[in-house]
Amino acid sequence: MRHHLKSKAHANRRSIVATFAVSVLMVAGGYAKADSAGSGAGWNVEFDLYFANRINIKEHFLNTEGSVTAGPRGLYASSPLNLYFENTEVGYSWIVGAGLSVDWKERVGFTLNADSGELKYRGLSFYEPKPRCSEPEPDPRCGWTSNGRDLAEEARSTLFAREAYFHWNAGDGEWIHGWIGKRRIVVASGYLLDNWSLGGGFGADLDEAGIAPLRLEVQAVLPNGDFTAEGKRSPLVHFKLTWPFGWLENLSLWGAWFRDGDGAMAEALENTWASLMGLYGIEIRDVGSRGNIFWAGADANFVFSQASLFLSGAVEFGSSDLTITLLNPFTLQEETRTGNIELLGGMAEVSAYFDPTDLLTLGGFFLFLSGETTTDNRSDVGGSYNGFISVYPFITRTNIFFSGGMNQNISARNLSSSGVNGRGVFAPGITAGVEPAEKLLLRLTSALLFSHGPHAISGSHFYGWETDFNLEWRFENFASLLFEADYMLT
Repeated sequence: MRHHLKSKAHANRRSIVATFAVSVLMVAGGYAKADSAGSGAGWNVEFDLYFANRINIKEHFLNTEGSVTAGPRGLYASSPLNLYFENTEVGYSWIVGAGLSVDWKERVGFTLNADSGELKYRGLSFYEPKPRCSEPEPDPRCGWTSNGRDLAEEARSTLFAREAYFHWNAGDGEWIHGWIGKRRIVVASGYLLDNWSLGGGFGADLDEAGIAPLRLEVQAVLPNGDFTAEGKRSPLVHFKLTWPFGWLENLSLWGAWFRDGDGAMAEALENTWASLMGLYGIEIRDVGSRGNIFWAGADANFVFSQASLFLSGAVEFGSSDLTITLLNPFTLQEETRTGNIELLGGMAEVSAYFDPTDLLTLGGFFLFLSGETTTDNRSDVGGSYNGFISVYPFITRTNIFFSGGMNQNISARNLSSSGVNGRGVFAPGITAGVEPAEKLLLRLTSALLFSHGPHAISGSHFYGWETDFNLEWRFENFASLLFEADYMLT
């Protein structure tokens, strides 16, 4: 992935990254059922339409996917910590979608969900600095975009179909189920995968069958759910065994294997390499990889009379063959270097919530995603890597640094390493939610954000301090007004 945001690192000053957004969401739905004798007996049909739009104001916009500067010949390194971006975005965007679900006696069925993606038009948006529209490959923001990419490209890649799959149930009590097609797949609460993926899977509720108090799920998917050749040599297999020991309480053990056949690992690590090699004046021209990544993890959810507790953890291991084409700063000639890298990383999350009254919820969380800890030159390519690699993750703990708030509904996913430039994340935080009136909900989140690995020059670990405020007013059963204000002190 190439990044084209120019950044400046200020070691001795503080900056504020701020976003303000107002959104209106409207949903309409319907349901039809045919139980009478005849050709239509047993058919159920459900459909819904929805429309959301927002006005968004972003000051000193922060791009956490990588702090690199696009130069005339490649990527240069910038500090991943204490960043000050001079990017501003003001604009209007909207999303339109529809869903359809048809099933026969809850045995077989088909589900279709389609939407336009987040639509933006250059004439309704203001960017500073302005996008370059006269180059051979103009910035997609110069015209219509959907989920951040050119509208025509989004149409070709996705057909605007987010989900389109067949599903079935079998056995007494329908304890066996399966699906095939394209649907949203979530692995490890989104820290590993949360994307609309192509594939299939099956599950068995052994408790419902009277065999054992366990539930089993197995899925094999192509995490890149586009209808293109991209990512089609990189499958992911996931299994999960769950022991439900109470109402909304369970313990799960899971594992996953990802075969990188399309250079996904190199793409995720490109910014990490750029930040280290850039210290020596080395520019990266191209990257490639082939390898296998494995994860093993566990989740636990506990519910008490006025509280809840969630625990999650995973370890990552594997290896990958890597290829880097770089520009030698002394000879100004391209060189290709190869090597093998060993992977060992991990993640952990703890979150707890307490309801002192029916109208107030207080909580706290701690999130850890391991990151690259070395500050050595990576020009030898091989060695070890300690960062937690995610396959299209979707993390919503905070609104700016992660993808929370209104962003949860319309953000596009990207394969990535953890943190900025793969340096990982430590994030302790607190939350509060209150319902001061019927149909009105206020939410507040505040978190300190640190990297696991130090910045290569300063040795700093501090990303910033983020505080988010969300308000939702559900003034009708089918319509809501949302307001969001966030700031991040770095």
